Amino acid sequence: MTSLDIKDLEKDQAFFGPVDDTSLKALSEKCSKLEAVQIEIDQLEQTIKSKKEQERKISEEEIPSFLQEKGLTSLTLNNGTVVNVVEDIKPYIKVENREYCHKWLRDNHFGDLIKNDVSVSFGRGEDNDATKLVEHIEDLGLVHKQKESVHYQTLKAFATEQHNKGVSLPDEFGVHVANKTKLVRKRK
Repeated sequence: MTSLDIKDLEKDQAFFGPVDDTSLKALSEKCSKLEAVQIEIDQLEQTIKSKKEQERKISEEEIPSFLQEKGLTSLTLNNGTVVNVVEDIKPYIKVENREYCHKWLRDNHFGDLIKNDVSVSFGRGEDNDATKLVEHIEDLGLVHKQKESVHYQTLKAFATEQHNKGVSLPDEFGVHVANKTKLVRKRK
């Protein structure tokens, strides 16, 4: 679809038919409708964001504090729902800390957690070069991209395992330990 200006409208009227005030009004109404829906979506997204923050505060702060004050670790409600507070480990490697963290993992024999993706773009007729890539990437002088990363779930499992062993990871891993409320509802 292309955008039109008035000159284009005049040229295209012969092909598409006349554009009159009624059709322009209909288009204007559709645009207003679209804008109203987009505004409503933005408002709903803000409401969801606010509710998620409210949920986080209740789950990570209010209920754990209440149970701790009462000397409880879990509680069963009248409806059968079991309330537990569990530790939630949230690690995060910032881009500026990636090199340090990957080196630390390798130096401490955890290098197998790092996913190493290498990709190369080939043009037409370079299928043979692609086939030889694994053995000859540097010898062929090809421009390639390399990205190292640790998948979030892998990092979370590793950080949780280390935390449970009493091992502290360097600050560059950005490990955040929070208490989180877990509700286990009684099955009906």
